[in-house]
Formats: sequence, structure tokens, C-alpha cells
Amino acid sequence: MELSAVEIERLVRDVMSRLQADAASPPKANENNAGALLSAGEKVSPGRVKGLQSIAGSVISLADVEGKLTDVTTLAVGPRAVVTPAVRDLLRQRKIELVRDGAVARRNASNDVATKPNVAVAVAAKQYAAGRLVERLRRDGYAVQQLAQVGLAAAVRELGDEAVKGGMRGLLIADEAEVAVIALNRARGVRAIAGEDATAVARATGSVGANVLVVDPRRKNDFLIERLTKAWLTAKSTACPATLELLR
Repeated sequence: MELSAVEIERLVRDVMSRLQADAASPPKANENNAGALLSAGEKVSPGRVKGLQSIAGSVISLADVEGKLTDVTTLAVGPRAVVTPAVRDLLRQRKIELVRDGAVARRNASNDVATKPNVAVAVAAKQYAAGRLVERLRRDGYAVQQLAQVGLAAAVRELGDEAVKGGMRGLLIADEAEVAVIALNRARGVRAIAGEDATAVARATGSVGANVLVVDPRRKNDFLIERLTKAWLTAKSTACPATLELLR
């Protein structure tokens, strides 16, 4: 089809306008280089752009963090995300702190604010499945992360990390409850207790501000374990700052 002189002129004007607009637009920054978004004279403060990396997803594996940890000091994931043991080992090797979105806000929130804590659940027991307990806690409005079943030592290490760095509560179902409590309390910031009776659990939680509960599932049915867990989660800490400092 032959174009008229007027149509040709209009097309030329359109093309020139687009070329001029593209030339005037700033180049897009590489999404892997967040520092490019800053002006040339602005310094990048730790934890602001280069120091903090956020990754979304329900399961965080090595493939998810590959190539994303350069110059990173803190990795933030979702409150319910499952972080695989391999990723946790890598973060420890590189001395990268693992936090959960909203953890800082929860740490600074007033104790008078009625919010339900996020809970990390780990199992180191031969004959116990936490699926039903996790489902009931979620139904009651708790954000629950169920950790992979990787043995007592790994469960103690991961729950300790979640309680101290992630600002979560840690529930450990373990056959060797006494060993677990002693091992957990060796970590600075962890205040672990064992539970056999709901009243005793609530009293101990209030006295020391327990952030980790260890339950031996043997000779306990699902109802009793759930009751112990609820007593621990709903007990209000009455520990004074001097007591908490002594327990650090």
C-alpha cells in the first residue's frame, strides 16, 4: 500500500519522538545491583541496600540464595518460610544473620500489645508427627513454621537461631528432653524449659520468659501436648529486666 506524504511525515515524527524519549530516560539499574539506584556520591549504609537481602518463598533452598549473598550481612525471609539446613549452614559459614520479616517490629513492640507469637516447631522423636499440632495452632491464628526433621543436634541449633535471631518461639518435641533443654540454654538469649504439666509450664514461662519449650512426647497424647503448648504460648512473662539479664 502506497503511503501519502502526510502519513509518511506523521510516521517519521512518531519514530523521532520515541527515540528522543528513550534517550532522555535514565538507564534501568540492574536488579542484582541495588546500589546502582543510589546517586554516585551517596554511601551505602550496612543493612540498608548492600547489607540486607530479602527472599520470598515458602521453602528457601541453596538454589534460591545462589548468587544473592554477595556483600550481604542479613538475610530476611518470610515468617513461615522453611529454610533448609544447607542454607543455614551456608549462612553460618559466611556469618550472615537470618531474620524474618517483621521480627524487628515485634522486638520493639510493647509487651502490652496482644499479638500472637510466631512459632517454629521441630521434632526429634522417633514416634511423633507434628502435623496435627501444627494444623491446630495455625487454625488458632498462630503463624507456624515446621522445621525439617534432621535430628536432635540440628533441631537444637535451628530452634536456638529462630528464638534469638528470628524473634520466634521455639517448640521442640524430643525424646531426650533433658538433654535438649541443657543444650538449648547454652546459647545466649535462649530460655528453654521442659513441660510435663500445663500449670507448671505457665508458671515457669512467666518466671523466666521462656522462649523455647521442650516436650517429651512419650506417654502423652495429642491433647496433652497441645495443652502444654497453649499454656506456654499464652502465659505472660512477669520476669523483671534483672532476671532476664541474669539468664542471658
